[in-house]
Amino acid sequence: SPAVSGALALLAQDFRTLRQGLDPVPSTLKALLLHTALDLGPEIPGCQTGPDYASGYGRLQIAAAVDHLRARGVLKAP
Repeated sequence: SPAVSGALALLAQDFRTLRQGLDPVPSTLKALLLHTALDLGPEIPGCQTGPDYASGYGRLQIAAAVDHLRARGVLKAP
């Protein structure tokens, strides 16, 4: 939990830097983390491919989330 909170703070700061001070919508940060998480898959006991109760969406990959934000940006539906 503290690692994810810190990662989200840094991701939000990077978003503000790229977007001239605009704050990200919480769902945008969540989507970036979920989209870039490393799926632990069935090789770990109790885990399945995709989201599951044992490992959630997988392992946090904050570098991948930042890279995704910087390279592709994010789109927000109206």
